[in-house]
Amino acid sequence: MPHNTGTAAVVSSSKFFPDKEEKAIRSTAIFAQPLIPYEPLDVSSGADTLKYSETARNPVVKTALDIIINGALQLRGNVLAVNDYETNPAFEDIDNTIIKMISSQIERLDYVDWETVQRSLLYNAMVFGFAVAEKNFDKRGLIYRIKEIKTKPSFNFEIYVNEFDEIESLNYFEATQQQFLDPRKFVVSPFPVLKEGNYYGVSELQSIRHDVKVLELLERNRVEGVSSLMVKPIIHKYINTGRGSGDTEDALDAVSKFNEASVIQLPADRNEAGAFEPADILEVLPNRSEPDVIEGMAEIIIQHEKKINRALGIPDDMGLSTTTNGSLAKAQVESNVFNLKLLECQQWLENTINNQIFPDMVKYNFKYLPDEYRLPQWKYAHPDDDINVQKMEYIKGLIESGIIAADEPFIREQLNLPSLASEDIDGIDNNI
Repeated sequence: MPHNTGTAAVVSSSKFFPDKEEKAIRSTAIFAQPLIPYEPLDVSSGADTLKYSETARNPVVKTALDIIINGALQLRGNVLAVNDYETNPAFEDIDNTIIKMISSQIERLDYVDWETVQRSLLYNAMVFGFAVAEKNFDKRGLIYRIKEIKTKPSFNFEIYVNEFDEIESLNYFEATQQQFLDPRKFVVSPFPVLKEGNYYGVSELQSIRHDVKVLELLERNRVEGVSSLMVKPIIHKYINTGRGSGDTEDALDAVSKFNEASVIQLPADRNEAGAFEPADILEVLPNRSEPDVIEGMAEIIIQHEKKINRALGIPDDMGLSTTTNGSLAKAQVESNVFNLKLLECQQWLENTINNQIFPDMVKYNFKYLPDEYRLPQWKYAHPDDDINVQKMEYIKGLIESGIIAADEPFIREQLNLPSLASEDIDGIDNNI
């Protein structure tokens, strides 16, 4: 539905001026402008898809994307002991050999490091709706090694599929040149999932692009409103209309500098007696903007920022200090919502890596694997994993091996357990 009706005068008079309704309505005129027309994008057009990068540069959007991407990747570092791979016990020896080979290769990428590859893939997917990366291999002795995984600007690609919804070719545009590329050499991964052959996916910014433009309009008008508080309008009246054009220009120039100087000097005329008499009258009017309206606009902007954050999966008050009340239940709900967003991003990365990167690394080096064999799967420590259980297993192993004692204070800290009174500590032994 088009969103091009009405104006942007959105201050509520009943909220900010319960006893000054007329004043509020008059004051909102400073930022009353036509709303920005809703502009749907053609995701199959590189020029249109490129516009998402403009939205991604907005400070609110950039911060939200950074929080999500960092959260999805950094969770792995918050676990004491976790295997990056999910293996099959029946093929333990093969798994260990392949995991060693994959680990060795991703630790020695030439172009960028492995974490940057993951970060770039997820960023492009969230911003543009799909990620594209080139896979380059070379041969070291008898081993085929993945040399580079280079993410490419998604907006430079057009994707062609066959009747079975399989990618047939990639059309790559750069400046005035275009090339048809073999898709087997590339990672092409739509976000959040491939649906009905739509390899362009769905950009996370699609639903907020219009809201971001409105937010920028509100912020611009707030700055203009604040500026107007510093300037008092002046009415300049001529008393003597018979003076020369030069004097008139001098008077106008002096009046225009009224807000820049504490003293201004205007041309004056003499009467028949030779005394100076006024030739101009200056009337200084009140400020053109009400301070309360500017404060109201600030509140509207905060609410609009929260709306954008919610659309991206960020809870209302994460990273903000405007909330004056709260509860453990509210915090838990917001944490759960945010964790679901992180989980979605992690699952997308896992599917992309396990289906489009690791298989090529293995098939060139292990040509005779059993038919029922399944490659080791790259796995993240998901936000819904019980990290304390993993910590307990890790700590138990340290105690059983004699590396630490069971009454070490840091153990209770790590497991978020209350501290024991000194008389209770004596009852603890190392038999777990």
